Amino acid sequence: SLKSKLEEGREQAMLSRELVTIDRKVPLPIDLEDLRLDETKLSENKEFLDLLHELELVTLYRRLTEGSDSSQKQKTSDNNHISSKKTLSQAVQLELIKEPTVRSSKPIRSNNLKTEEEWESFQKKLNERKKLALALYTNGEHQLDYHIQAMALSIDVGEAYFISFEDFQNLSKYWIKNLKELLKDSKKPKLVYDLKKTLQALQIHNIELKGVEGDVMIAAHLSDPLSRRYDLDYLMGRRLNRERSSADSELPPDKKVSCEDASTILELHDLFKQQLIQTEMINAYRHIEIPLAETLAQIELSGVRVDTENLGRISSEFEERLDELRSRIHEQSGQSFNLNSVVDLQNVIYEKFKLHERFNIKPKKIKLGNGMSTDEETLEKLCEDPLPRSILDYRSLNKLKNTYVDQLPDHVHSRSGNIHSRFQQTATATGRLSSDNPNLQNIPVRSSEGRRIRGAFVPSASNRMLLSADYSQIELRIVAHYSKDPTFLEAYRNNDDIHSLTASTIFKVPVDQVDREMRSKAKEVNFGLIYKMGPERLSIVTQTSKSEAKAFIERFFEKYSTIQSLQERFLTKARKEGFTTTLLGRRRYLPEINAKGMLKRMAEGAAVNTPIQGSAAEIIKLAMIKIQQQLQQRKMESKMILSVHDELVFDVPNEEEHELCKMVKDTMENVMILEVPLLVEIGLGKNWLEAH
Repeated sequence: SLKSKLEEGREQAMLSRELVTIDRKVPLPIDLEDLRLDETKLSENKEFLDLLHELELVTLYRRLTEGSDSSQKQKTSDNNHISSKKTLSQAVQLELIKEPTVRSSKPIRSNNLKTEEEWESFQKKLNERKKLALALYTNGEHQLDYHIQAMALSIDVGEAYFISFEDFQNLSKYWIKNLKELLKDSKKPKLVYDLKKTLQALQIHNIELKGVEGDVMIAAHLSDPLSRRYDLDYLMGRRLNRERSSADSELPPDKKVSCEDASTILELHDLFKQQLIQTEMINAYRHIEIPLAETLAQIELSGVRVDTENLGRISSEFEERLDELRSRIHEQSGQSFNLNSVVDLQNVIYEKFKLHERFNIKPKKIKLGNGMSTDEETLEKLCEDPLPRSILDYRSLNKLKNTYVDQLPDHVHSRSGNIHSRFQQTATATGRLSSDNPNLQNIPVRSSEGRRIRGAFVPSASNRMLLSADYSQIELRIVAHYSKDPTFLEAYRNNDDIHSLTASTIFKVPVDQVDREMRSKAKEVNFGLIYKMGPERLSIVTQTSKSEAKAFIERFFEKYSTIQSLQERFLTKARKEGFTTTLLGRRRYLPEINAKGMLKRMAEGAAVNTPIQGSAAEIIKLAMIKIQQQLQQRKMESKMILSVHDELVFDVPNEEEHELCKMVKDTMENVMILEVPLLVEIGLGKNWLEAH
């Protein structure tokens, strides 16, 4: 086959060969000497360095000038130039995500800190340096079980000072005192990786850490929120074009790893700080994310109490209900089958009853069975028949039982008696917190079964209560702030019900004739359309026909035309700049915003929802920071124990109930001034359900 192709295309093949062959006999009007490279260093070539600035090739500029005379001379003007940039060009963004192909290693010089003499020598050097990088070598997976095996301190890139914690208790009191004083000294700036974990591990050893100026993990996430990895090994390769050194392989792991980590933290932070200044995110980094990590460390260590006996009773009741649903589904389908099997469901729904044909629905394509989806969205479209509704009810209850009711008791720590969920700052591109191990943010609150699970979360003692503080419609208020829509502004300033106003518009009735069902559907319309929900999805959530949903959308944007203009403004900005921003300047990069198809539509959705969701996240983060600071300043025994989207939950002694209610409400409502007032709803109870 190949031979025949070559024979048939002989002429084209020979032409191609000729075209790729360099002609070495072309007369050149230039001498070889004229082509000699100018020996002037590029790092001293101002014209070339200015060009690098113009093209925003920051990393190349840094590599060329690092350590050169011009580096120091131009440092001030460089920083001013970078700070003045309003956007991050496509060239820089591509440079940031490019994966190096060839990597080197760099041995780290390790020094022991065992004696008073060694410590005093280190302190003399430390006094001459501006920053201190700290790295811990720990074991233990749970926040309450972290054990520090070693610590490394770095004040110069390429060198670190090692402290073994195996000898910690045997060290002189003078030595221990000085280490603790150094870490507690807020005037000495410190850099770490994963501040939250670092604080928790040190606290277990009764060591305070203050003056933290940077967290490389958080800085990496802010710089590149679309990345899935922020571990030091990855950042070392991606940003420093280097892999871990094997030259000191004879060193024990705790010494080798912690020393290299400390030096790497020091080196990486300068790169990230430069980028955060350039992209105008340095304030969000310093004043939100760093203090938030300190707040989250305390929330996680406090944990939340659950009534495991109550969960056991709920589990039994849910199992009985699941048995009833299984029987009902088998009766409705006229046969027994595995409800958890996609193929079995396909056979019943599409082969036996042909519900898609009956309701004229085209299911999404999947790779299993007959290729037709049985996901929630598809089944919702078929719910005029009782069988899909029963299946959805079964799935919902089964998920609650398996994911929460049966799993939560396994997460109770044996010493504290509490659940200590992890709150992640680097898991979402919008900046919203996420929760895992276990995830406490996705417990449904709309269903009666989901609310029952919340009822199992209780105070830590009989003389305490739970307090819930929930922002009311914070995302719609942010939309009002951004859009300046007159109806939204007036409604929130006068404390009117925006959902009833929308219901009046889409159902064409006076406000005083809006009933509960109308308001409920209008609520879905409000929250759906600010994020550009389409008519198909809107018809599902409002349980109306697609034509009715289209009419809702038309009337909504006829009434609130400024909101549609706001969405177009978000999209135009994102298409032009390649990213979108929150109120406080956090960026989310959208590389597919000018692409085609599904990727483009997803990027457009992110361009609209990130300024709203991300800004809401910033507001609640600021509130958490300020509340935690006040709890400490007032030396209150109340504890912040949960952050769930727009809601904060506290474990409160009865005698502090009044003071905490006032402090929390005042702080949350005044943490940021918008065009409309923020409103916080406070609830108290003997469990989370009562409080919420």
